[in-house]
Amino acid sequence: WEAFAAGAAVLMPHLEAHGMRLPVMPVAGEHYVPIAFDNASVDALAAKLQAGAVDFGRIGAAGRKWALEHYTPKAYGARFLADVARARRRKKER
Repeated sequence: WEAFAAGAAVLMPHLEAHGMRLPVMPVAGEHYVPIAFDNASVDALAAKLQAGAVDFGRIGAAGRKWALEHYTPKAYGARFLADVARARRRKKER
């Protein structure tokens, strides 16, 4: 998360392709540079990187905005409190 907050273009496993889930998902190619771990995908990504076809500045800025919007202590706390309130409402409905 520090890399996101710093505005760096983060290269990491393609979350959805690898079955990973977060409370608020970043969008592959928009908020981070996705890596799929098969030869064809790695070769394609390497070619894009060598050709300068990845806009690191745009991705870094979008990733920073996403992280600060959804994963600061304040945002995480607000999401947690909303989850607790939802659970309490469900319990009362029973």
